[in-house]
Amino acid sequence: MNKLLFLSIMILTSLGFISCGDDDAPVLGAKVQVTVKNMAGTAQTNTTVYLYKNTEIDGSTKSTDADKYVVTDENGIATFNLNFTELNILEFETTLSFAVFYEVGEVEFVAPGSTSVTVKRNDEKEVDITIPF
Repeated sequence: MNKLLFLSIMILTSLGFISCGDDDAPVLGAKVQVTVKNMAGTAQTNTTVYLYKNTEIDGSTKSTDADKYVVTDENGIATFNLNFTELNILEFETTLSFAVFYEVGEVEFVAPGSTSVTVKRNDEKEVDITIPF
């Protein structure tokens, strides 16, 4: 009986040490800060910036096709804290495109100044978008 009790205590103690390891795997991602200003240099607050992975921005790009979006803060900055795993990005580096849209009537247009940048894992990038209005 004592041997069984001793063996049980040893097994439980061993499991306790095994389960106390660091379960937080490192996040494979990047941080991109997009600053949106107009041509006069005024920061554009409450402006939605859309992110696209492996997509070039052109006239057929729609905001609804974006992989992620962030609204600019009081300084005109939209901060994208990216998790490559959540975005299904398997490569070490990838090209990300950022766009701002505007509407005329009920038709959506890509604002000039939208841009692309190559981002590596654990990168920190700053991107500027200058829009005409």
